[in-house]
Amino acid sequence: MLPIAGTWQGLHYLITGDPWEGPHPAADVVCGGRLLTEDGADEFGVDVIYLAPQRVKPAADHLAATDFRQIAGRYDPKQMAKLGVQGADDWIGKPVEAVRDRDLRTAYENLVGFFKAAADEGQAIYKAMG
Repeated sequence: MLPIAGTWQGLHYLITGDPWEGPHPAADVVCGGRLLTEDGADEFGVDVIYLAPQRVKPAADHLAATDFRQIAGRYDPKQMAKLGVQGADDWIGKPVEAVRDRDLRTAYENLVGFFKAAADEGQAIYKAMG
């Protein structure tokens, strides 16, 4: 399990340049996959998204080839908030070192390791988003 609550959509934006979509395989890292629950947030408190092993590997390779410094330049909390990125309103006015360089970077590095381990083992990834 890899908890990234509070940073998930910020990570997606940094990785893809878009709050919800983006190019593949980058878009598969956070938001991509097949929704398994219909109205799951109502019933279970979360939606469950399934990312098949054949999509995990390209996403893992993308992460491994993308150093955080390559995506860090997208960090603009005002623009992110304007686009509706969850949590970005709270980042406005906070030091870049605290949000981008600590919180988002740490979460990104954890994602890289998590996806690598799943890809190395041929595993699928289930994402619970609530």
